[in-house]
Amino acid sequence: MSTIQPDEIAVILKRHQAFLLGKPGGQRANLTLRDLSGVRFGRVNLASANLSGAKLDGCNFVGANLSGSDLFGADLSKADLRNANLSKSDLRGAQLYRADLTGANLASADMRPGALMDAKSKLTKKQMTDEERMRAQMVAAEIGRTNMASATLNAANMSSADMYKANLHEAKLANANLTSARLKDADISSADLSGANFEGAELTGANLKGALMVGTNLHNADLTNVEMPAMSEELAEDVQKLLSDHMYWINSDGRKGKCADFSGRDLKEISLEGANLSGAKFRGAKLKFANLSGTILMFCDFTEADLSGADFSKSIMNGANLTGARLARAKLHDTCLKPAELGSAADAIQELWPANLRRADFTGADLTGADLESAHMDDVILRQATVTRASFKDCRLSEEQSKFVRAGGATV
Repeated sequence: MSTIQPDEIAVILKRHQAFLLGKPGGQRANLTLRDLSGVRFGRVNLASANLSGAKLDGCNFVGANLSGSDLFGADLSKADLRNANLSKSDLRGAQLYRADLTGANLASADMRPGALMDAKSKLTKKQMTDEERMRAQMVAAEIGRTNMASATLNAANMSSADMYKANLHEAKLANANLTSARLKDADISSADLSGANFEGAELTGANLKGALMVGTNLHNADLTNVEMPAMSEELAEDVQKLLSDHMYWINSDGRKGKCADFSGRDLKEISLEGANLSGAKFRGAKLKFANLSGTILMFCDFTEADLSGADFSKSIMNGANLTGARLARAKLHDTCLKPAELGSAADAIQELWPANLRRADFTGADLTGADLESAHMDDVILRQATVTRASFKDCRLSEEQSKFVRAGGATV
């Protein structure tokens, strides 16, 4: 890919300023497919610039003017775009994973999925280098919905923005302005929507499972076929506070907020469907008939908790502690209870932390398709449990347990 030098950037920016002012010698900045990774632009004025397909990961655009710019298929992963002006910009298919857009202006920006037909025209230049040609081919091959997963968009203005099918999973959108925005079929699951304004927005078919919606304004929003989380008004105020602090704790890697502790709480029939509750404590809690389907419960502590009749279907419970928990008639259809990895992928040696099911009571529970690889199974009660297609790989089963799960259609 064509890496750009500082002196070349200076010339391009000078000519672009002249272009914006209509002065002689002015020329629109064309940085299509260029490698600008990590460049500190600051409050630069690149309004109407062509940055399609550019590699801008880690760049500093704090307070920059990028209004009306062409950022089709650009890589802005982890870029600092705080208070930047991106209004009316073309961000179709752009990568904004973990970018910081706090206070940014994205009004009327186009964040729809990128199209291959547009990629062919936008990512073509005269006298392309081999690196640029390879970059164009890669972007065209991977062009798809705009990725804003885990991005920080707190207090951002996205009014009337088109975010059809955008990926906003785990994004931080507290107090963001999304009035009249188009979010049809968008993935907004597990996002922080505290105080966000969706008035008049189109949310048809959007996924909001696990989203934090304390003080969220949905007045006149189109909620047809929306997958909603547990509505905030259905939760006690102190529970809302615990969930809010826990989301900040997760999204900040433990630097902010606080790990939720529900130990001993009566949470009977509560719905936390799709939430990310990794690391939360539920020791001795009463969660009878609670809806925890599709939740992320890695490393959660359910020691001696009453989970009778609770729905954990398709949840991720890797490394969870269920010692002595009561799970009679609980639903664990396709639930994952495999070992969790301690440490990052970059670590030379990673320790595996198996799920602990010692003394847990699964009487009459539905474990169809559940994966319990390497789980500690000492004194586990499986009486009348359904274990069809369940996996007990590398579990230390007693002779009685082994006979029961094999007869029930499980793999050992």
